Amino acid sequence: MAKYLAMRIKAGKLDYDTVVEKYPQYKAAIDEILHEEDGGNGDNN
Repeated sequence: MAKYLAMRIKAGKLDYDTVVEKYPQYKAAIDEILHEEDGGNGDNN
C-alpha cells in the first residue's frame, strides 16, 4: 500500500500531506520510497 501511495504522490495524483494525515502508519515507508525514487536528494513534500 505504501508503494502505491508513494507512486501516486510522485505522479501528482495525491497530496503528500493529505495521504500522511489519513494513513500515518505508512509515513515512514512512503518517505523512504520517495527518498529512493528521488535519488536521495531533495525534499519529499
